[in-house]
Amino acid sequence: MSSTTAVVNPLDTTEALLFYVTTKQNLALESRRLNISSYEEFIDNFSPDWVGLIQQPGHIAAVKHDRSVVVYGFTKSPNNEKEDAVWISQISPIINILSSYENEQAFASTWRVLAATTDGHANDWIYFFRDEDVPKDPSNPKPIIMQFSSDVKSRKVFSAGHLSESDILGVVKPAFPNARPRITTRIAAFYDETAGSSKRHTVFFQRDAATPSIYYQFADSEAPIEIDHTGDAVDGTPIATVNVPDPKDRILSMYYVNNGATLQRMNRVNETWTAAFEVNTDFRKGSGLTAVWDSKNKLVQLFFQTNESGDKIIQVSDDPSQMPC
Repeated sequence: MSSTTAVVNPLDTTEALLFYVTTKQNLALESRRLNISSYEEFIDNFSPDWVGLIQQPGHIAAVKHDRSVVVYGFTKSPNNEKEDAVWISQISPIINILSSYENEQAFASTWRVLAATTDGHANDWIYFFRDEDVPKDPSNPKPIIMQFSSDVKSRKVFSAGHLSESDILGVVKPAFPNARPRITTRIAAFYDETAGSSKRHTVFFQRDAATPSIYYQFADSEAPIEIDHTGDAVDGTPIATVNVPDPKDRILSMYYVNNGATLQRMNRVNETWTAAFEVNTDFRKGSGLTAVWDSKNKLVQLFFQTNESGDKIIQVSDDPSQMPC
């Protein structure tokens, strides 16, 4: 299982909606109570020859609106199995290829890496890699930031190098310039509408550098910033981020896996990163990773696979206030 994503149910804050893609390339959904470990496991009732359009390997990402949830991922037409490119698509509640309203241009990518954020109301932002300047050059993937509005008439797409982002950032600059991500990286994204306009959109990824450290970059900053002491991250680590509400500080918890298969957390408190805290020591290679904020219990709830759990996705609670001794 290469990708999972979860959000808190907008109609029930004590429940998480956990999505993943089955081996038959269909979207699965499990309802997980945030304070109870037992749950009803998804049962795939499709016939063996019924194969869906959702592409695997490939990432999926879910966002929560006022009363609904939207999931994004990659699809491919059944008639184009030989093509390398896959389409950036909404995959729930319907399957629909995303395109710009102005010229009805759909967006394909050979890089099956994706993250998404939302303002919770009208706008979603989907982050993915695409060979923009040098097509078919796998050594030079470039991130594109897409703004997708739920009002189709105001749907807009912004791409690196052609970015008029007055609606988002108030500036005209390429999105994530000089990012240079590793070809094996996964990404996570964070949107903070309370931050200044230049810091609302943040993407986390591993850069094409000597060590597989994790970097973060604001959409209009000139270059990414290395997070100290993440050089032990495994190449291609999954990354998850969660906003931790706090009356005094701006706290973001970031989770990643080190080269010893240990799931770790680092907190960014205002602009300062803390040391890594060990969350789980049995992270399964190739597992997805997703996290949600449990407002009732003041915990982060994480979903992933361990070597012991096998194909089943377990739920682990983490108190972000705990720090290494």
